[in-house]
Amino acid sequence: MIPTQAAFAAKMLAVAQEFVGIDRAQDLPQIGRFLGLFGLDAIDGGQFVPFCAAGVSWSACKAYAELVGAQYTEATAPAVFQHLLPAVHALSFVPSASCGEIWRDAISRGSWVSNASSDHLDVQAGWLVLYDWPGAGVPDHVEIIINAGDDLQTVGFNTSGESHGDQVNGGAVALKTRNYDSVLGFVRTWTPVVALHSGQPGCE
Repeated sequence: MIPTQAAFAAKMLAVAQEFVGIDRAQDLPQIGRFLGLFGLDAIDGGQFVPFCAAGVSWSACKAYAELVGAQYTEATAPAVFQHLLPAVHALSFVPSASCGEIWRDAISRGSWVSNASSDHLDVQAGWLVLYDWPGAGVPDHVEIIINAGDDLQTVGFNTSGESHGDQVNGGAVALKTRNYDSVLGFVRTWTPVVALHSGQPGCE
């Protein structure tokens, strides 16, 4: 059975949090698994390959696999998750190693919420947040939202566990608290709805 968007988003967030604490220095093979989902290596031309979007996408595929009962082992996970890429895309967002591709797909499918148009009260746990650190008008980092209030609490792949470290290519998976200043916008991975008869909030 295909999971609901809300169940998928909650599971994706939970899966992503399982990776908090790993970093490129000690866990390069796992980083390679994230990127290998898209045929990329962890190091290319002597440089570390950014993996924020790949880590989010791996979490999404793992969440979908667990929700639908797909069987996999550590060895078979990459192949199983690759098979599920179209299903995740159909349900919620396009899994990709590229923040730009995630952004463009969200715009095309009507699930993009720009930071300028949001009062932040509508932002939900399990949505994706895309950042534009240099202010160029395009995204260069993505994270999964845990909570949105006066600040954002997120799970970030390829960031720094410290506030002063490299936030875009820091090599770690960490819990972050950020303001909205560099937020480009949000990908609505699921949509809260109001129950028609009870008057109580619901979700799809």
